[in-house]
Amino acid sequence: MNIKELKNIIDNEPLFERDICMRSINESFTNEITGNLFVGVGLCTSKKPATAIPFDILTFFLLPELLRRKGVIQSTFFLIADTHARTNSFMSPPLVNKLATSMKQTALSIIRSFRLEHMQVILASEIRKQSSFQILQNQLPRMDNVYVREEIADLSWFMSTQNVRFKLGWSISNEITPSGHDERFFDMQIKQFLKTPLVFLHSSAGRTDDPKRPKTSPYIATDGEKRIVLSNNPNAVMKTEVVIHHIKRIVRLFETLIVKIPFVSLEDKINFIIQTATQDVPAMV
Repeated sequence: MNIKELKNIIDNEPLFERDICMRSINESFTNEITGNLFVGVGLCTSKKPATAIPFDILTFFLLPELLRRKGVIQSTFFLIADTHARTNSFMSPPLVNKLATSMKQTALSIIRSFRLEHMQVILASEIRKQSSFQILQNQLPRMDNVYVREEIADLSWFMSTQNVRFKLGWSISNEITPSGHDERFFDMQIKQFLKTPLVFLHSSAGRTDDPKRPKTSPYIATDGEKRIVLSNNPNAVMKTEVVIHHIKRIVRLFETLIVKIPFVSLEDKINFIIQTATQDVPAMV
């Protein structure tokens, strides 16, 4: 894989935020870089716990599979940030465990149903039991932002033990300067501590039907948000062209990589994907 081929992949997939991906590729990518991809998902915002898993999270499964098939990466590590969630006072241990279990069961169902054999789901609390992780984390300086310190420890460990050379996150905009607390806010902090080049790729943000807050996290849905989640009727929230346009892109990539859907209407296609993605999730979730 050379830099021209990687840029061509980014150019031809609109679910990537092109300009900021290209900047990171120019800064960090060399033809010698090969390895695996890291994806991290949270269980809460800075103010609220998640109440559902959005449809948009599928970009964090489909884009890695696209990169794998194109020869950019070999495997993907899908990290659930349960330890990080506990740094928020409103996230009680029982709530964290409940949301982490729901996320893990959903992720495993998506992986099995989409046949994404090269993806591995890991809880952050699990790797913290490893002595190699504990040694690495103890070497990091204390920081005011505990969440950022946890993320730096995660990436440093995955880079040193699992050959991670790419990170997929999300961005609210395609502007070079971060706006809001999307993942680029954390990525800029993380870059200062990494000793090995890491290519930061970014997908589009999730979409809501709220004109005051049209873009948000693709993996956290909170109470009161109007958006498609992996359990509802998509027709109830697909009222704006922005939402419809974004969802069409996800559906298109699903049909390109996974299976051609035997329906015509967008609503039927979304329902098909939701049913497929969640077919192995226990009823209690």
